[in-house]
Amino acid sequence: MNGADINPKTTLKDDNDEIVSVGSTYFNNKAAHDQEIFTNTDHNSVLMRNVPIKTVKLAKGSCNCV
Repeated sequence: MNGADINPKTTLKDDNDEIVSVGSTYFNNKAAHDQEIFTNTDHNSVLMRNVPIKTVKLAKGSCNCV
């Protein structure tokens, strides 16, 4: 870090390397629970969403998706 200002992005929607499918657990599709503010649904237990990613080169030369 050199103390310079940064300008973080809030989205990768229009500036991504790839779109990948990511699964998120959906907990509100079970028959009974004690949370009255939530209504049960018939969704799958895992919901898939398409997410934009960037590939970054790490210090040791390998790459990782973020």
